[in-house]
Formats: sequence, structure tokens, C-alpha cells
Amino acid sequence: MTIIDSDVQDRLFNYIGQTRQIRQIHNFTKITSGWENEVYLFDAEYDIEGKRNYEELVLRIYQGENVEGKAQREFKAMKRLHELRFPVPKVYTLETENHIFGNPFVIMEKINGQELWKVIDSANSDRKMELANQFCKIFVHLHSLDWRLLDFPQLPYNPKEPYGYINNLLSWVQGYADRFPESKPFQPILDWLTDNYKSVPCERLSIVHWDYHPANLLLKDDGEAIVIDWTNVDIGDYRADLAWTLLLVSSYGNPEGRDIVLKAYENIAGHKADGIEFYEVFALARRMFSMYISMTIGADKLGMRAEAVEMMKSNSKHIKVLCKFLREKTGITIPEMERFI
Repeated sequence: MTIIDSDVQDRLFNYIGQTRQIRQIHNFTKITSGWENEVYLFDAEYDIEGKRNYEELVLRIYQGENVEGKAQREFKAMKRLHELRFPVPKVYTLETENHIFGNPFVIMEKINGQELWKVIDSANSDRKMELANQFCKIFVHLHSLDWRLLDFPQLPYNPKEPYGYINNLLSWVQGYADRFPESKPFQPILDWLTDNYKSVPCERLSIVHWDYHPANLLLKDDGEAIVIDWTNVDIGDYRADLAWTLLLVSSYGNPEGRDIVLKAYENIAGHKADGIEFYEVFALARRMFSMYISMTIGADKLGMRAEAVEMMKSNSKHIKVLCKFLREKTGITIPEMERFI
């Protein structure tokens, strides 16, 4: 179901009016910029005991596959993390049954701040390092939390089995490969991962964000950084989460950012991220696979917005960097991917 933005605003106003005395919605703005979900900012004006009250809020409408599961998981995780005083926006409403927008949605607190990535880009060298350390300190904090505090459903593997997580991850990848015959050019990467997974037994599980990068942190005026976009939150090996971050930082930002972030993370954590290179190859496979399938048969097949395809194709520099990293780390080339450069 396609709904124009004015209809979204009207439906949102009527929905809130069922439980609160809302006067008006102001500054309703669509800010969707990523590959998944529709995101809107708005200010809600209420009458409370004869006085006007305002709230700055965010509406997230979920897209793709398993939308109810994604909405429930993100809402539940953010609610629990906020209770644990981890820096996330406060969530207010989860709606999975009343699909007034066609899909489940969440209403949460709006954070007024700047994207950390933009702040880093404009900072001097000393300030960049200070912000990088703040970025990594929050990341280490997340990974140090007891994963059982999220109270997720039973894991699909034995958390005490050293290779349980990685075997489950590789089975997930193989499932996608089987589902999409178009992914055959990526079989050499899957073979490489299968041949090398014994190098990464998992000593402990962590809460993983799965898309932790400086554009998903908002820096407030008081210096506090808030982590947003928890669509992919899960339980897993912290190195998988860290490797994804290293890939995004180095392929979108400065290639040297990989070593800067890794060193800062390890210094704060007090230990080496042994085996991180394996998960960096996994991150490359995940990124390149999703882009290739999206650009060849459609982003909707992977639960992403249709507009994501043009975003991918317009960034040939990013694709070139990914292909370069893959050659350097494994010696593997994928001509079918390189034709998009």
C-alpha cells in the first residue's frame, strides 16, 4: 500500500487522538535516508489540563520481510536498553495490529543532535580522536552488557557451544545462497568462510547492534551521544558487530579509519579482537551479497526499500572499495560485482 506523506500525517493524527487529546501535528518531515524503513519527524501538540504541551517524536514504519518481528525486536531491545541507562531514545508506542500505514510502526523520542559522522568530518585531528574514543567506548559498553538482559526468545544455537554462533551464521548465509541462485558468483567467498571458520570460536555472546557507525549516533549539545536505528539488534559474537563497523568506517570514510577504530576499541576493551579478519571477510560477503542481489533482482527481495537500488548504483566508489578489500583479504575477485563500478 502506497501512502503519500499528507495521508501519513492525517492517519497519525487520528491514531494518536484515540488515546490523547491532540490538537495538532507540526513540522511533519520525512527523513528516510537509509535502505530500510520509512522514518518521519514530527511535533505533537496536546491539551493537558487546559495547558498546551509539546513532544518531539519519531515515527518508524517498518518495511520488508518479517516486519512484525523486526518492530517487536527493536522496540523491546530499545525499551530494555533505556531501562539499563544505555544511551538510546525512549520508545513510547509499538503497533503491530492496527496497520494504518500498511505495516507495523513505532513512535519514539526524537533526539536533537548532530550525526556523529558529520561532527567528526569537520573536527580537527585531536577532536577526531576524542570522538573516535567516545564512539568506541559506547560500543564496548554495549558488548559488555549481559546479553540475557534483553530476554530475547531462545537462541537457535547452544550459547555454550564455541562454534554454535558461527555455524548458525554460515547456515543463514547458505540459506540465502540457496534462495537466490543469482548469488552463485559469491560461492568462492562462502567456501572461504567455510574453510576458515574454525579460527573464530566464540568465547562469549554479546548484544550486537549490527549497524553501528557514526551516522547512527547523534551528538547532543551537552556532548552525550545517543545510538539510534536498532532494526538489526541481535545476540551474537561482538567481533561480527565490530567487523561490520570497521567495514563501513573504512569503505565510506577514511580507509585509515579501520585501524583507528580497531585500536581504540581494543584499548578500551582491554583485549585484542582476535580473529577479526575472518569477520571482516564475512562483513564483505554480507555487504556485497545484499548489494548484488538488490541491484540485479530488486531490493525488495531482501526486505529493503526500492529506492535503495539507486542509492547503491550511484555509489560506484563504495563498490570499488569493497572489491578491493575482498581481493586484499582473500585473493577473490567477483567480476559480476565489479561490472557495477
